[in-house]
Amino acid sequence: METSDSFPIELRADQEHSGIRTIVVIGLFVLLFLFYLLISALWSAFAPGNLADYTFVISCGIAIGLALVSLWALEKYLKRIWPSGRAIILDDAGVQAKDPEADTVQILWADEPFQLSWWFYLRGYPRGGRERRLPKHWVCVATQLQAGENFVIVYTYAPPKEATVWTHYEREFRQLNPAEIYKHGLTSRFTAPSRPEIPSKLLLGKDGKHWQAEQRRWLYGYELEREDFKKFMEFAASRQTYHSK
Repeated sequence: METSDSFPIELRADQEHSGIRTIVVIGLFVLLFLFYLLISALWSAFAPGNLADYTFVISCGIAIGLALVSLWALEKYLKRIWPSGRAIILDDAGVQAKDPEADTVQILWADEPFQLSWWFYLRGYPRGGRERRLPKHWVCVATQLQAGENFVIVYTYAPPKEATVWTHYEREFRQLNPAEIYKHGLTSRFTAPSRPEIPSKLLLGKDGKHWQAEQRRWLYGYELEREDFKKFMEFAASRQTYHSK
C-alpha cells in the first residue's frame, strides 16, 4: 500500500497519443527506405555471385524486420519522453483528472464517491482508432468514480486472461455488449467507424448506468497502461469507494 510520503502518484494517460502515432507512421517509411538502401548496398558489395540476383527481395525482407524492431524501440522511447499531457493524480485527498485542453476534475474521498465498473470484448462492432490496432479477443475494462456532477473515467485494454483479475467480479464489473448499439448492414461496412447514439431502451434498462458511463468514456475517458489501471483500482479500493451492485 502507498504511504503518504509517496504522494502524489501521477498516472500518465493516453500514452499512445496522436503525436506519437504520426511519428511512427512517418518513421516506418523513412526507416524502410534507409534500411533498404543500406542492406541493398551491402548485399550487392559482399553477397556471393549466385545470390546477387536476389538483392531486392532479400533487402526488402531484412529492411522490414529492422524497421519494425527500430519502430518498436522508438515508440517505447517516445512514450517515456513525450507524454500526452493528460494524467490522473492520486493523493490522500482524492483523484484529479488533468487535461491541458480542459478544466481539472477533482473527486474527493471525503465526498464518498460512487464507483461503477464494466467491461466488454473488442469484437462484434466496427472498431476505430486505438481499438482497431488491438486483437479482437482482447477486452476493454473501465471504471468511473463519481461524486455529484463530477466524474473521472479510466480504462485499459488487456488480454481476457489478464483481465480476469477484474472481470471475474461479476457483481462489480458488468459485462456490456457493444454489438447492441451498432448497426450491422452493408452500409456500415463502407463507412468510417463512429460512436452511435445509445438507444433509450438500454439507457433505461438494468445496465443503463453502465451504458451512460460508457458513452462518457468515449468523450472523457483516460486510457491507462494496465499496470497503472491496476494501481488506480487498488488505490480506489483502499479508500473504500462504493461499488455498484
